Amino acid sequence: MKWRRGMKVPFSTNLGRKTKAYIGLVVLLFSIFLLPVQSYAALEEIKNGTDISTLDIRKFNLNINNASVLSKSQSVDQFHLSNPHYEYLSGGAYPGEMENFTLKVDKSKKQDQVFENPLSLKFTNIGNVHGKQVDAYLKFNKVTLHYLNTAQAESEMNSAQKSTVEFFSISELWESSAFEIGNVPYVDANHDYIMNKAFWIDADVTAEIRYADGTETDLKLVMKPTDIDAIDANNLKETFYVKNYKNDVNLRLMNNANVLQQEETSDRTSWIATQITGGSYYENNVSGLALRSNSNSMNFGYSSTETCSAVFGLYVEKLDPSPVLEVEPTEIPAKEGQDVTYKATFKVPVPGKDLLAAPSSIEMVQNFDDRLDYKELKVESGGVTLQEGRDYTIEKSGQTVTVKMTPEYIKSNSAAEIIITYKTATNKKVEEKGPEKINNTVTLHVDNLSAPSNQVSTALLYEKHHEFVSGTPGKELPQEVKDLLPATEKNLPNGSQVTPTQPSQTEVKTAEGTWSFKSYDKASETINGADVHFIGTWEFTPASTVTHKATHEFVSGTPGKELPQEVKALLPADQTSLKDGSQATPTQPSQTEVKTAEGTWSFKSYDKTSETINGSDVKFIGTWEFTATPVPTVTHKVVHEFVRGTPGKELPQEVKELLPADQTNLKDGSQARPTQPSQTEVKTAEGTWSFKFYDKTSETINGADVHFVGTWEFTPAPIKDSGNNSQPEEGSSQNQNLLPNTGSAVSGLLSIIGLAFASLAAFILRKKD
Repeated sequence: MKWRRGMKVPFSTNLGRKTKAYIGLVVLLFSIFLLPVQSYAALEEIKNGTDISTLDIRKFNLNINNASVLSKSQSVDQFHLSNPHYEYLSGGAYPGEMENFTLKVDKSKKQDQVFENPLSLKFTNIGNVHGKQVDAYLKFNKVTLHYLNTAQAESEMNSAQKSTVEFFSISELWESSAFEIGNVPYVDANHDYIMNKAFWIDADVTAEIRYADGTETDLKLVMKPTDIDAIDANNLKETFYVKNYKNDVNLRLMNNANVLQQEETSDRTSWIATQITGGSYYENNVSGLALRSNSNSMNFGYSSTETCSAVFGLYVEKLDPSPVLEVEPTEIPAKEGQDVTYKATFKVPVPGKDLLAAPSSIEMVQNFDDRLDYKELKVESGGVTLQEGRDYTIEKSGQTVTVKMTPEYIKSNSAAEIIITYKTATNKKVEEKGPEKINNTVTLHVDNLSAPSNQVSTALLYEKHHEFVSGTPGKELPQEVKDLLPATEKNLPNGSQVTPTQPSQTEVKTAEGTWSFKSYDKASETINGADVHFIGTWEFTPASTVTHKATHEFVSGTPGKELPQEVKALLPADQTSLKDGSQATPTQPSQTEVKTAEGTWSFKSYDKTSETINGSDVKFIGTWEFTATPVPTVTHKVVHEFVRGTPGKELPQEVKELLPADQTNLKDGSQARPTQPSQTEVKTAEGTWSFKFYDKTSETINGADVHFVGTWEFTPAPIKDSGNNSQPEEGSSQNQNLLPNTGSAVSGLLSIIGLAFASLAAFILRKKD
């Protein structure tokens, strides 16, 4: 706690020496994430004799000048104060600047009031770690104002002047580079509307630190809440808590004198005040603790009494100095087998000073470039070579080599300087095109903290090579030309602009003729991660002799068809420099079949397979023949349709299903006849449908499909006599006795019985009415 009832503000105009000593400098260190997010270690809870007030860990710079609001709800009242008064206008004054934040209260509700996500801030450029700018983010996830339900709370709520409750401020009132959470009012003449002791507050907050360049933040946030000691007359106890404590916190450090009550609930672990403390030592060790996060953020909370506040800073532990890496040599040829030696120096951190507690593990992780092969290493300290197995172990996985100091060595060698010398050599990959330098860093891991070394580089040096080739087909370069190849130039740095070395002479005469140097394939080249290669061309001119040539001609072997341009374009080039007596054979075309829109041209043969040169040129005539593409035959079809021949009657489905299938593939000029239905009479309950005829017996196909229409006619079924009530003719009774009992008689009897039942039913219904 930084303030409680009866305390005077620091730097107040009426501040005495006794009060100054009592208040002290309270460090509620809101720590920052120190290492790369790799794997979370299990929570370690330590309680020992470490004096938390003397920890020399890095504190980040938080102030009103680098703070900015990212988001703010309408319930938040923000204002700037110069020389604010503490609690009342009549209270002590702080001669400094303050950015103040209060919450607007619904005065119609004398009850708890909840504010979701009321405020989010950013602190820019709070410091540099590992050569990178760090920014901090503070987000109030939820602030709950708990109504005190006291006479003073009633009075404050009924006051027309009072309307808000303090919950957050930034200043150097209690401590530099820190922020304050609590419900103690800070006022001046223009802002004298903040309630006092009407509500106690609970603030759920997330603090986070990030590298400004957006790279993954390998820092582990440290919090150092101190002076958690306030207890008021309502038995409210000042409390600091952490959400998801067992997963998000890596280490908790307490002094043996600590008296905070630690409690676990479903979503938080809390440290609750049990007694008042004063002075830096007691506020840190009796009513304070230190926490290291598993990451670069921490979700914490603070609960006040009727009037109190706490100050928090953001920290990371120090792995200072960072590891130092050296390399020898700094330049090598880009060739296999070149030795490269690295020397890494680091210091074993001092627990209780650089770190919160003694480290349980120290590792130096070296990840070598793919172009290097690890050979061996040596570990030294104080001029003495350490022993593998006893003092350290080595693990190798691919290109990664890890040196792990043993727990026994760590325990007894705090602050020792350790030097690791790594021996490597380049492999075949270094001769492939790639980055111009072999870069390397080594990373120190202490528990879940890490610190990278400086980067060292070995520049690769490249070579300029030359090659001579013949520019005359069929002629190999003689040794006299090969001997003129310029020497290889070595140790050229990447980015160099190089030009080929010209041969010492550009013409070489032999018994057969003369070789002349023409040019290199390029005038210059910039070295870019690989050797450069220039190719010089020499051409041969034979000694003067009479030579002849073989020419070619293509002709059409299909009368009336001229060769298309696609065939003419395949005519082989002339064969030259043919001497008398030599045997010439024709050059075959590069393709022997050419397709055009009209058809296909096929190469058949030359007029002769060879000819002997005899004082003149020779000519070969090649014949191509044409095959026309067949024209597809157009065909037509016959379709059928059934219609009714009886007005007022629709064709039943039984008739429609007899419609014949279409006749297809009928050529022009062919005679088409309709397909007769599979049956020509269809009986239905109403009568009989009879197929009569098609509209035509045949039709000649003439460039279109043909259509036959078949007609069906309907004949109704005869109507049967169902009997009547008239008297039978004389003599009918005798005839009836002589006739057999038929269905008509039975039907009549059933009709009479039905009428009897219907009459009876009608009689019953009338009775009911």
